[in-house]
Amino acid sequence: MAASHRLAILLAAFALSLSSASSAAVTLNPSQAAVLAECQRQWQSQLRGWSKGGDCAQVEGVRCNAAGFIVSMNVSNRVLASPIPDAIGNLTTLMHLTLGNDSIKGSIPLSIFRLTNLVLFDLNYNVLSGSIPAGIGHLAALSYLDLSRNYNITGSIPLELESLTNLRFLHLGLMALTGPFPSWISGRTMLNVINFAYNLVTGSIPASIGSTINLKVFNVWRNNLTGSIPESIGSLTKLSRLDFSDNSLVGTIPEGIGNMKYITKLDFSRNQLSGTIPTSLSRLSDLQALFLSGNMFSGSFPAWITGLPNITTLDLSGNQFSGPLPTALGALKGLTKLSLGGNIFSGPLPAALGSLIGIKYLGLGGNQFSGPLPAALGSLKGLTYL
Repeated sequence: MAASHRLAILLAAFALSLSSASSAAVTLNPSQAAVLAECQRQWQSQLRGWSKGGDCAQVEGVRCNAAGFIVSMNVSNRVLASPIPDAIGNLTTLMHLTLGNDSIKGSIPLSIFRLTNLVLFDLNYNVLSGSIPAGIGHLAALSYLDLSRNYNITGSIPLELESLTNLRFLHLGLMALTGPFPSWISGRTMLNVINFAYNLVTGSIPASIGSTINLKVFNVWRNNLTGSIPESIGSLTKLSRLDFSDNSLVGTIPEGIGNMKYITKLDFSRNQLSGTIPTSLSRLSDLQALFLSGNMFSGSFPAWITGLPNITTLDLSGNQFSGPLPTALGALKGLTKLSLGGNIFSGPLPAALGSLIGIKYLGLGGNQFSGPLPAALGSLKGLTYL
């Protein structure tokens, strides 16, 4: 099941738990109303009902339990443009807190970590700065954490996250985080999503990463990771997306990658990987996009690729592949992008390329092909780049 579907189920279950409280009028507890009024004052916002309290159902962006205490706050896509008020830390019954895409400034307030009932904590796409406070480890019930796209949050990924044993979704992408890849990730069987993309994380991927057996999405593109891809990664058989692009990884692609029967996107672009592409990848029948550009892979065109039934994007550019292209390439009717430039492919271009009826991008330059372009390419109506 996709990570987005699992989150939807989590939210739906939460909404169902509130349905009985929502069916009758519930008055906002005065202590909760005071917090909302203070937030309204500091944010200078026009959130409906935040200044006067009253019926919970009439207060924008919040849900209450039967006693009138706030259990959910979702205020997204606003221009709040100021810090998170410390007063939010007084909403101790809060289980869901979403303040995404609100232009929120300042640092994450320490008062937030009094909210020990939080299951979902989402501050994505703001302008927060500072580091992730160690107090994050107090949120023991947390299942979903998203601080991504706060480009000015710095420091390392806090060790205190290790204590969040219920964590399933960890989104820390597009920030300015430094320090080593956290070794405690290994063995976290609850984790479904790891997103550390576009940071400055260093070191190697832990050799025991394969023990994180329920991982569905693993995105660490554009960091400063080194070392080889661990052999144990083949144990992550539930992965649907794996993106290690734009790092400094060396060595070969482990054979075990072929065990990832649900994988739809595989991206090892722009590393320092070498060797041939393991034939075990021929078992990836759900694979839609394979990106291997900008490495040092060698050998002939992997003929088994022509047997992948769902492939739509194939990028082998900027490597050291050689030899002729197989006629069987024409079997990939669903292919929309084929990028083979910057290799040592040779021989005539197969006429079967004209059978790629869905192709839009066909990159062949920088090779050693001989002979004319196949006339059949002229029949490819959707081709926009050649």
